[in-house]
Amino acid sequence: MLANNARKNILINFRGGIGDFVLFTPVLRNITRDSRYNLFFLGNKTIQQLVEKYDYFEKSFFVDHSEAIFNKIITLTKLFFKIRNLKIYICITPICSFGKFSYLVTKLSKAKIRIGFEHEKNIEIYTHIIKIIDKERDIEQNLKILDILDIECVTKDTELTIPKHSFKIAKNYFLKQRIDLNRKTIAIAPLVKGMSLYPSKEWPLNKYTELIEKIIDSFQVNIILMGSKDELNRLKLIKEFMSSERIFFQNVAFLIYEAAALLKKCSLLICNDGGLMHIAAAINIPIVSIWGPTSPTRWGYFEKNNFFAVKKNNCIPCREYKKKPVKCNYKKCLEEISVDQVLEICRRILIKGNYENIIN
Repeated sequence: MLANNARKNILINFRGGIGDFVLFTPVLRNITRDSRYNLFFLGNKTIQQLVEKYDYFEKSFFVDHSEAIFNKIITLTKLFFKIRNLKIYICITPICSFGKFSYLVTKLSKAKIRIGFEHEKNIEIYTHIIKIIDKERDIEQNLKILDILDIECVTKDTELTIPKHSFKIAKNYFLKQRIDLNRKTIAIAPLVKGMSLYPSKEWPLNKYTELIEKIIDSFQVNIILMGSKDELNRLKLIKEFMSSERIFFQNVAFLIYEAAALLKKCSLLICNDGGLMHIAAAINIPIVSIWGPTSPTRWGYFEKNNFFAVKKNNCIPCREYKKKPVKCNYKKCLEEISVDQVLEICRRILIKGNYENIIN
């Protein structure tokens, strides 16, 4: 437990993506309610546009990990001097953050209190270590940080506030694409960025295309193919295989909040375990998520009544924090999920209004 005296500076040493940050927002929401602490943030440049829209932090710093090594060293050197000048008292490394860079930031922060999780290496750097429980949700595990900070947990909800101008951009997209707003619209995000050494979380594209064709045949709905800036060319190729005039693709690179505003106009998101899933959960859009090497009980949202996970009970999950990456040439966990199984879940949401969370 920490002494309740002068205001302390906390550095969030973050090394995750969009979904990881959304999952961490309950911790940040609770900390900002406490007048004893100032929050600072150091994270990946890939999530800068997301992080800077929140008002949690006194100041935020970002690192482009794709930079050439020489430029990266210069950037990091400047950052470390800035961080040292902040006189960080507490350095927090969330459950999603580990490895050499996280270790280095923690060490150079010179924080008196260093909170981290029991990953396979470098736990000696921490003064407070939280044991990882593989079957417990990341949100719940991160919230244990509050016990060390002597902060009462008053909310476990993730948060994403969409700026008003983002809704205008989403509205203009619908108008330019001539999407009939009298029909329900389904967003489909068939692609997901992978991690090196780990099995892909992507349901096969041929199954997605078959699913899209069956949805178009079964329901009077619009479909929008969505993805990140780097995925737009692949989305265009998928669209070119489709003949229906009710299928559209995201032909512009939306910022995160613009994508969220577009999702707000949709009745359903069908996706893999990825960033858009976490954004949709934060803004309460119904989700049908397709799971392979990761576990919905760990990273999903079963406390919400609009979250539907489709998985198979076999060798998953093979992506856990305390296990080495698994080499898998045949994605059995994803290949065995049939199009008709996913379609049936969609049917229950769009027509019957009921569901089962997991198909075994």
